[in-house]
Amino acid sequence: MAITKHTLVGMLALAGCGAENTEFETPEVEWEGEWLRYGRSPGLAPQCTGTAPYMDRYVGALVQLFGVEPSDTVDFFYVDRQSTPCEALGCARDHIIFSLAPVQEHELVHAVRSFEGLSQLVLEEGAAEYWGDDSQAFAFRPNTEGDLLEAVDLVSADGLPSEFYGVAGRLHALLALDSPQAVGTLLRRTSPLMGREALSQQMVQTTGSTLEDWATTVEAYPACEHRQYRDPTPACQSVRTVDRCENGEVVEIEEYVACDDEETLGPRDGEIWKYVAVDIDKAGTYSLLALPDLETKLEGRVTLKECRGGCGSVIEEMEVPSSITPGRSFEAVPGRYLLRLTLPEHEAGWIRVWLAGSCQ
Repeated sequence: MAITKHTLVGMLALAGCGAENTEFETPEVEWEGEWLRYGRSPGLAPQCTGTAPYMDRYVGALVQLFGVEPSDTVDFFYVDRQSTPCEALGCARDHIIFSLAPVQEHELVHAVRSFEGLSQLVLEEGAAEYWGDDSQAFAFRPNTEGDLLEAVDLVSADGLPSEFYGVAGRLHALLALDSPQAVGTLLRRTSPLMGREALSQQMVQTTGSTLEDWATTVEAYPACEHRQYRDPTPACQSVRTVDRCENGEVVEIEEYVACDDEETLGPRDGEIWKYVAVDIDKAGTYSLLALPDLETKLEGRVTLKECRGGCGSVIEEMEVPSSITPGRSFEAVPGRYLLRLTLPEHEAGWIRVWLAGSCQ
């Protein structure tokens, strides 16, 4: 494992940073995988054991998704406020990331995208919102409304104002769901500071519709929250998968969530969590039941989401109580689903989930 320290000098504005032409010394690398190297400021507590390996696999999934050829590893530095060039929770310059959180997939998208060049910043931030993380630390994320044309006009060397990230994410969701090939072409054929007229011409060539047409479509698209329209496919490809039919009609998923567990992520937003992917092979009615740890009586949360983007993709979300609650039924289509098992930061315990439904 290479342990290095280097200095970053240069422009840091386009992918979330407000600083430029400033010298920053990066922390030492303490973990290195196939795609990612990870380091942190000396005064920060270690991240949960599963965090760096998970982000390494996430980068690999993004490399495949975007079809890029990385020329180097992605360097992720978990830093304190005194050691970051960012004016935000995180920022990326090329393949180097500074983050105030130990895990931040939004910036991983930027870092992987940088290997082929960043796109027009509304499209670029939209991609990072659509394919990135589910952190709710950003105040703008619950609100996905906004004027797309205004967002394009406000792009500058300082980036896209964060209040327009939501509308950018909605645009990317529509493009990705309607025509994945078109959105890939737009990402490759646009440049960060491209203005309204040039972007509109490129969208006509790529999608057949003007930027104004897309603004109307975005406005009409349901303004569901980021956690709904976000596509967790890279996460679904980066975690362990449970065969839904391995134990007959009911699958019992019993997982230990703790920061020293090799699959637990965080801490972020005051919580730690573990992802488990579940494959459902047959359409039908299923039910989800969360059972508490009766010894510790920890309060947690269980979320089930389809491995796709778009409104309605969060199937169920329930609190894990101190007593058993009735199961919740849902209609499932064949595909992969992502379970998010969450506990408060500094807690540790078992979360049990029963997923029932005929496999015949």
